[in-house]
Amino acid sequence: MGLQFSLIATVAAVMTWVIQTENGGLLNVLFRIVATPLGQDPQFSLISKLDEPVVGYFKNMLLFKPVPLPILQAMPESLGGGQAGVDNAHANPNRGPNIFWITVATFLLAIVLIVLIQVINCCCCCYKKKGHHGSMNALQMAALRSDFRNKQLIFRIVYTVLLILALVFLAVSIILLIVYFSSAGLVVSYLETNPQPPTNHTPISLPDGLRATISHASSFVSNGIANGRTLTKRVLNEFIQQTQGKIYAEVLDTIEMLLGYLGVRTAMEKGEKTVEALKTFSSHVNNIYGDIASLHNATVSLDKELTDVRVSYAKAFGNVSNCNAWEECQKLNATVAQVKSPVSLNEVNTTVIKTFGEGLIRTIENLSRSLEEVRETITNLQNSTKEILESLTTQLNLAQILDQIEPFWNDAQSRSDKLLTELNDTIRSVETQVPEYVKYIRIGFYVVGGVFTVMMAIATLIATRLVYRAVRDRLFADPNTVSIGSTNSKWDNVVCGKSSVCCCSVLFIPMLLMFAAIIAVLLFALTTISSEGCMYVVRESAVNKSDFVVNSLVAEQWKSLIGDAVGGAADFLNTSPPKNILLALTRTCNRESSEHVVGLLSAVGYRSLINVSKLVNRPEVIQGIEQGKEAVLKQIGSLNISENLPSEAEIEEIRKSLNETITSFTLTELINVTNPDYMNSSSLEILLKKMEQFAAFSNITNATMEKPNAALSRAIETMVGIKSQMANTRNSLQTLDAQKLNILDPLNEAITAFKLSRNAAESAKLAKEVGVQYDRLAKNLVDYMKVDGGRRFEGLTASLFPCAEAHAAYSAAIGVTCGEAGGVSLLLGLSYVLALNVLFLTFLYFALFNLAFFQALQVHMLSGISGEE
Repeated sequence: MGLQFSLIATVAAVMTWVIQTENGGLLNVLFRIVATPLGQDPQFSLISKLDEPVVGYFKNMLLFKPVPLPILQAMPESLGGGQAGVDNAHANPNRGPNIFWITVATFLLAIVLIVLIQVINCCCCCYKKKGHHGSMNALQMAALRSDFRNKQLIFRIVYTVLLILALVFLAVSIILLIVYFSSAGLVVSYLETNPQPPTNHTPISLPDGLRATISHASSFVSNGIANGRTLTKRVLNEFIQQTQGKIYAEVLDTIEMLLGYLGVRTAMEKGEKTVEALKTFSSHVNNIYGDIASLHNATVSLDKELTDVRVSYAKAFGNVSNCNAWEECQKLNATVAQVKSPVSLNEVNTTVIKTFGEGLIRTIENLSRSLEEVRETITNLQNSTKEILESLTTQLNLAQILDQIEPFWNDAQSRSDKLLTELNDTIRSVETQVPEYVKYIRIGFYVVGGVFTVMMAIATLIATRLVYRAVRDRLFADPNTVSIGSTNSKWDNVVCGKSSVCCCSVLFIPMLLMFAAIIAVLLFALTTISSEGCMYVVRESAVNKSDFVVNSLVAEQWKSLIGDAVGGAADFLNTSPPKNILLALTRTCNRESSEHVVGLLSAVGYRSLINVSKLVNRPEVIQGIEQGKEAVLKQIGSLNISENLPSEAEIEEIRKSLNETITSFTLTELINVTNPDYMNSSSLEILLKKMEQFAAFSNITNATMEKPNAALSRAIETMVGIKSQMANTRNSLQTLDAQKLNILDPLNEAITAFKLSRNAAESAKLAKEVGVQYDRLAKNLVDYMKVDGGRRFEGLTASLFPCAEAHAAYSAAIGVTCGEAGGVSLLLGLSYVLALNVLFLTFLYFALFNLAFFQALQVHMLSGISGEE
């Protein structure tokens, strides 16, 4: 894992250095601008073949010339495109070609070094001199013959440095060889199936990545369709129920508006007010009737009492023997005989009051019957709500219209099953074919590694021999401590001989040329794929550029993609093509970057799956509303409201009857009769005093006035009571007489209201008003469906197809190919390791050949010093 992380970090660092600007990359190569409609985004198409513009693009890139960027220029400046984006891209080109030329230059330098060694050993070796330690070429002889200060020290330092460099290059080359085999193993493991337990991490092998992709995609599709179907049904049922509730509320409101138009409630209120006033007035009349009856009874009682007074006094005066001779007695007797009630019994009559009260009762009964007809009309109109609601619901039939969404889910199910089947077949094909090629790839890696190993083994043997001779003879030490024990052995001749150098050089040059070409092309291709391709499906800011192109392609192919799923009866479904699919899969659907569940439809720009405007304007809905209007008109017409309301003749008869009752109701006689002044008891009181005085005379014999006087006293008391009663009754009669005309005003208002209701209930007028109110109902209902449906369907759309699994599928597919640990990065890392292996092997051999060269100089020089001594 450490090696993998190191490779990933190295590749990431190189890509950070390579990428200077987001210039659209391979989008400019793979796509062409088809058309640019006025005021719209350009339309793009995928290229069908590698034509001249494609070749020119890469040619200009390699030659560091400004590359054509038509796609970038077509993008809006908000995405970093336009002329400003092109200018910025040309001013800051990406460094992918630099990798190519650095690789080529490095290997050319290595070839130059090898050629230089061959020139030295093959050209200068023609002039050689024999010595007791072997032959030396001309360049070595020139070095030995040169005379400069501290020559021995300088040669020893150079020799020591070359020895250290050779050992360092040897160690690095060995490490790089190990890294190569490990990197090759990573690539082979990437291509092989590597079953792993289910985790949230991106798979590290290609088959596992593809399997994870299809697994997440299957989970996303199956769960999304199943849950979406259930959620859609629930939301549609809620919408239908809420719409029916709104219809019920609007029907009630319409009924109230019709009642208001008819004015029947006003007529009811005024009629009930009139009835209440008549009842109150009738109650007052009844009270007066009682007072008159009581007064009549009191006068009858008074008349009886006065009759009793007359009889008693007549009897008493008859017992007075000398009354005829007594003037006073005769006068009193005559006065008593004339005592009578001041009010005639016939004058205090209840007939007038009774007749008037009965007339009021008849009016109340007639008016109440009319009110009952109005009340029945109101009740019938209110009771028609249920029938109207059922009629509207039946005619509108939203459930049947919205059931047409079901084919959408069926089509989505069939298409997704077909797509998943194709993906499964593709993955099984990949899983079947990749293992067949993996063994050849492994063999290829091992062959290259074997060549490196052989070269490394040869280099190791050479280095071992050189180091052995250096350590044995202490060639790097002070000349006084050097031990030149013998002449060159055959191994020294092999290592340091001209033939060895020439043979290695001859092998190195074509091999380096071959590796230089392969590695340079590999690095350029993989770097271009990573920096100019993969970046545009991984990095968010670059994904926006890809989406700009993909949006056009999806829009062009959308009709053929969706087929008949949203056509015909379900044309109210939103058929606009999705937008910014890649951005949705990379960021919007990422559960880590979102606090709540995101639906894929919402993520790709769908605000609502159902276009409510299209739904409410469908022919079925419009026709249902019109048929509902006809049904409502028929229902209201069947109530016969105008026939059920009181007729004008009935109403006028009530008015006429009450007018006649009031006109015939005259209280003048009763008011006059009940004048309390008529009931003056003063004359009787005087008479009583005279009678009391008369009874006191001593000359009255055989007579008593006690009983008659008592009767007269009672009569006086009765008269006083009647006088008070007459005063109250007279006031009530005067009040009644003054108010009797007041009851006509509320009756007239009620009758006017009845007439207005009757007039408004005429068939033509009522039908027109019902139409107006129904149109208002329909408009309110449509507006409500747009608002409530829009809100509900937006919520539904936001919840459909939770796309965390879609993000996981996309991440698995992209991660295993273009991700940090994907195939492109692994191959790029392996290419870097391969390049470094070849380069350091070259440096190693160059260092060894130079070490051998200087070791021969050192041996000859030290041998010469030893011989002189």
